[in-house]
Amino acid sequence: MDLSTSLGHSRAPWSWQRTGLVSALLLAGTGLMRTGSHLQAEFGGRSSKEFAWFSALAGAPVISMDAERAAERIVRALERRRTRLVLTPAARAAGLAHGMAPATVTRISGLAARLLPHISPQDARTEKTPEGGFEQGHTIDRTAGTWTEKVRRLGSASNDRAARRYNQQIPGPPTSA
Repeated sequence: MDLSTSLGHSRAPWSWQRTGLVSALLLAGTGLMRTGSHLQAEFGGRSSKEFAWFSALAGAPVISMDAERAAERIVRALERRRTRLVLTPAARAAGLAHGMAPATVTRISGLAARLLPHISPQDARTEKTPEGGFEQGHTIDRTAGTWTEKVRRLGSASNDRAARRYNQQIPGPPTSA
């Protein structure tokens, strides 16, 4: 039983139910959404490579979802008083896999984390990262000829459109400060 089921309407105080303050409780598994946030996210280590894989995956059709479409589905689920909603096929598959074999999924997640770009001690001395060790997607060098930029462009076209639509092109304040 998940949280939204166990805390359903019957658990809300009677006065809240009577005044309509409690209309629904929904657990929404969103996965990645195309909001353009890859430009606001902060990356450390080999920031250009981290930025490339994150922005490519965050814009990939099966893995991510348009933010407006996600909002519409969440509102519709609330109107229908659903208690659980999983939006992307990737999030649905991950939930099913974890439900059937949690230890295996945990091991695979650990392996995937080890495959992510990391910085070696030699590269740490030559890497051009800001003083805090993190830099926003806006500031990362995206030289068009590099293979990381080609990968990023391949998967991130829809995410770049979302960045323009949701005004994510202007750098925001750093969140790691």
